Amino acid sequence: MKNNFASRIISIMLLAVMLAGIFIPANFYITAEAVANDTESVIDGILKWKQNGSAQNLADEISDSMGSSISDWYAISLSRYKYNIDFSKCVNSLDKYTNSAENLRATDMQRIAIAYTAMGSKSDYIKTALNSSIGKLGIMSYAYGLIMLDCGAYYGSMTRDEIINKILSMQFSDGGWGLMQNSDVDVTAMTIQALARYYKHSDVKTAIDKALDYLSKRQQTDGDFKSYGTPNAESTAQVLLALSTMKINCNTDSRFIKNGNTVYDGLLKYHNSDGSFSHTYGGNSNQLATVQALYATISLWRFENGKTAFFEFVSNNIQREISTKPEPKPNNSSSISSKPDSSSNSNNINRNNTSSYSQASQTSKPSQSSHINSNISSKIEGSKTEFSTNSKQNVENSAIRKAESSETTTLESSKVESIENSDIEEISEYSEENSNLSKIESSDITETQAVNYNLIIALFLLGIFVIIFVVLIIRKKLNKTNIIVLVVLFAVLTGISLTIKIETPNQYYNEASDNKQNTKTVTISISCKNAIGKTDNKKIPENGIILDDTEFSISEGDTVFDVLVSATKKNKIQIDYDSSNETVYVKGINGLYEFDCGELSGWMYKVNGETPNVGCSGYKLKDGDVIEWVYTANIGKDL
Repeated sequence: MKNNFASRIISIMLLAVMLAGIFIPANFYITAEAVANDTESVIDGILKWKQNGSAQNLADEISDSMGSSISDWYAISLSRYKYNIDFSKCVNSLDKYTNSAENLRATDMQRIAIAYTAMGSKSDYIKTALNSSIGKLGIMSYAYGLIMLDCGAYYGSMTRDEIINKILSMQFSDGGWGLMQNSDVDVTAMTIQALARYYKHSDVKTAIDKALDYLSKRQQTDGDFKSYGTPNAESTAQVLLALSTMKINCNTDSRFIKNGNTVYDGLLKYHNSDGSFSHTYGGNSNQLATVQALYATISLWRFENGKTAFFEFVSNNIQREISTKPEPKPNNSSSISSKPDSSSNSNNINRNNTSSYSQASQTSKPSQSSHINSNISSKIEGSKTEFSTNSKQNVENSAIRKAESSETTTLESSKVESIENSDIEEISEYSEENSNLSKIESSDITETQAVNYNLIIALFLLGIFVIIFVVLIIRKKLNKTNIIVLVVLFAVLTGISLTIKIETPNQYYNEASDNKQNTKTVTISISCKNAIGKTDNKKIPENGIILDDTEFSISEGDTVFDVLVSATKKNKIQIDYDSSNETVYVKGINGLYEFDCGELSGWMYKVNGETPNVGCSGYKLKDGDVIEWVYTANIGKDL
């Protein structure tokens, strides 16, 4: 009897275990230890890729280039990981840079100040940056100004209340924030990072909840995010950092799991075998994407291990309680202190909630009640921060890629098609049907050599197969099976060779670009006036006009990119663009590229004077539209 009873108990327990395996979500089994081990391997892989040695060696290596966005973020990242690093060389290098640097942008100053703080320096530059940068460059200078205060900077030109109120007033109706006219994933995520500590305040909570809903709706089925039509690692990294800062578990929160993929899964989509990350899927190693993936993964690692948030520097011992003590206004005699900060109640901005935001508790978690359906279609709107200038400041079609924390340097992409203006070595094929380009190498092809290369390839294949037949006959191995295989193989390869379009440079540029029999027309112009005097690029026209107003015929469904290709072909203007991920991002025109005039520079396009919130390959034109391709040196603020 006892044995039967024991057997029944065991059976019930086994049944319970089986039912648990059926009904408990798979994500439940992702233990903190397992994920932590995974994040550590990703982090260590990046450090090994960047410097095949110790973390200290990496810190010493980047010391020579402190003051640049990439090196500063590596230093900040290393300070938040598990290694005990001597940053003295980096601090000394940064001192030299700040002593000689002139006319730095507000967000540059703030990044440098955060780097100083992360490395344990009490440099006077922190005070200078705080008093000279907040609000000087739009939303990002407010967000990073707030982060600076929370990192330990004591004085500032604005109180926390004033900064937070200003940030909240800049939120768009859809819940996001952006650099220009529309919400953007990167800017929204970075703003959440700044506001996270103040989530317990009702108005901040309302704003963050709306922002999280905005991000959830824009998550892709692979778990990643896109900006200006281009899925990319940087945007995904910023969202991951925002969630970790908010203490939201990206592996279990249903709002940020699409088609079974988490935000972290989305980031790993861009992980290369050598440990680095690419900007777009399948691309080459990219410095900006890699460093942003590094600090986002470190942020997740800190969350998993119960540590403070990425921008909460423990050495500053910042208090988390609400304080009513007034925050001192800046004066010339005051010095930077790592003492706990406090804020005054601000009466300068009319708001219903008048409570001080000083050092609000960060232990509160955002409401999990807003369950987002995983079938929500992700449509991009945003106006990109960090700059490709697609953020992706790296804006895509407005050419700007990402703002500050995603501060951009060259965005390397795996499927970039470059059409050179002279001495062309790469020949691209443009298909109006799907905007995909196939590239083939050419060396010193002249117009007199413009023969039928498809026929030459077919004849070459025929010669190869004849040789194979002869060899098989000589070796007495020619049988019915071999003949059938060779004939089929020859037919397939010949068919492929005859369908590939191969052009010489002159054939490409001389191809009729405006031969459409259509009464609908648009006007296009290309200008780089804002680059004059900001770069030594010799290809910039004296008047900054690459292409004056030119009229082109269009067909139904033609896009801004279609017309750009036609215009550059007809006028023999070089363009360089990335056509991966079903979108097109224009990197360079006429030899002038993104970042040639600084980290906020790049190509943008306008239609009828407005900056659209979709990629150039996604904007369909109508009769009479006026297209302007313009180069900006300051994320569109100089246009």
